[in-house]
Amino acid sequence: MLQKKKVYIEYIRCLACALVIFNHLSGYTLYQVSHGWKQFMYMSLTMFTRINVPLFFMISGALLFEKEESINLVLKKRALRIFLDIVIFQFLMFMLNHVEAIRDGWDFDYSVGNYIRMLITNGIRGAYAYWYMYSYLGVLLVLPFMQRICKKLTDHEVWWLIFLHFINASLLAFVNVVIENKGGKPIIFTTKLEVPFAFVNCFFFPIVGYYLDHAIDIKRIKNIHLVTGGVVSLVCIFLENVCTYVDARTYGKYSQGYVQMFDYVLAIYIFILVKHICINYKALENNRISRVVCFIGSLTMGIYLIDPCLKMTIYPIIEKYAEPIMPTMIVSFIWIIISILLGGTITLIIKHTPVVKKLL
Repeated sequence: MLQKKKVYIEYIRCLACALVIFNHLSGYTLYQVSHGWKQFMYMSLTMFTRINVPLFFMISGALLFEKEESINLVLKKRALRIFLDIVIFQFLMFMLNHVEAIRDGWDFDYSVGNYIRMLITNGIRGAYAYWYMYSYLGVLLVLPFMQRICKKLTDHEVWWLIFLHFINASLLAFVNVVIENKGGKPIIFTTKLEVPFAFVNCFFFPIVGYYLDHAIDIKRIKNIHLVTGGVVSLVCIFLENVCTYVDARTYGKYSQGYVQMFDYVLAIYIFILVKHICINYKALENNRISRVVCFIGSLTMGIYLIDPCLKMTIYPIIEKYAEPIMPTMIVSFIWIIISILLGGTITLIIKHTPVVKKLL
């Protein structure tokens, strides 16, 4: 397994998976009801958590954009599988809503027409986390084009995309914090100004991931570069915290409006850091921990898809009995472990079941 995989990719994949699970737990928004230094720490953890999906997209770009595939191959080999995953797991969440409605006595339209409508809009309660699958499917539908485009990109062009992303995601958000704090109206770009490769995350992050993995010589990255990147990342988290504090003072409540201001900076740094550590410390690429990480990494798609189902069925029970006796953050961390173990076990069973084994 280790010989067939890029081990650093599997470390990043497992980290991203754990952060996705945490993203939909009470611990993620704990900063909104905390105070003092705990609030700062919880808020910083929330900011760090938001590199989860960017990392997944970057992994996709690093692994998929290096290939040369036809439309027919992509549709049959990749897009169809993702489409079936969406249909099946959305239906499972749809039926769980139906069961819950019967149990709790509230109305729920479980008709085929309502399922199709909610499937198309990703409107099934508890299944919002599947939005990533829709975005990923969108990338797959134009994957051969992206594979050809990315191989032609220059360093200057990639940095231009990052600069445009900075304008839209960071600079504009910071300016709006200042304007709104002074009672003004925020600046919003017209929807007619479309820069998909820079503004749309499902295209921007795969391009960056491909560039980092194939155009950056990781052996030329020195410790001073890593230290500098770490300092810059901490400053970015601090600025996100400041903007969140100012926004709360302006509107009287905490929001998640600024938790992704610099997610690309943090994601880029973590990608480079993990790859640098794995490449320069060969022992990490061939030890028991790496074998476990690669094994879990092969199950992360299933873990991600199954987690919302577990959150609807098992998590409320754990939350009910664990919250009164344990800190919320600890409960959230425990659930990450439970979700990975249960989701991973179910995924493993599916992977060894005929007919459906290729879905995950």
